[in-house]
Amino acid sequence: MANPNIVSANEDWRLLPFDQLSLDQQNDVVHELRGLGLNDSEIESVIGLEKEYQHIEKTSLKVTSKARVGQTRTQTFTISKNTILGTSSASLLAMMVRKGIPTATAGAILTAATGLIADNVSFSGITVTIKYVYGYNNDGVLGWNVGPITWKVKY
Repeated sequence: MANPNIVSANEDWRLLPFDQLSLDQQNDVVHELRGLGLNDSEIESVIGLEKEYQHIEKTSLKVTSKARVGQTRTQTFTISKNTILGTSSASLLAMMVRKGIPTATAGAILTAATGLIADNVSFSGITVTIKYVYGYNNDGVLGWNVGPITWKVKY
């Protein structure tokens, strides 16, 4: 059964943007995406979207109110099983990245979802929750930071 906490303590690197991953981590993600059937052009496209939407998503959070350090925002969405079955892996990854999910995390979620399908598990979809925390990042810049990203299978 799939673990609802997609990013465990030893995989917190999946919360980082692709360009901040180590070379080994980047290679792991690219290998995972190729396993989902993406070609190099599609992988480059998803990574490019991540760079573009990372800023847009965080900017839209600032508009909602005057943020305070420690304040959180949560975004939840569901991907139906029919969408997973009827949409290309590249399109599903792009959709998740447009919602602010880092490429490494989106790849792990999609890999788990396709594993459920391959195992003939009966489910209706996957619900993904992104938590953003307002505070200082590792570079000392104040802003919205991607916090835990969790997912659960809807039966």
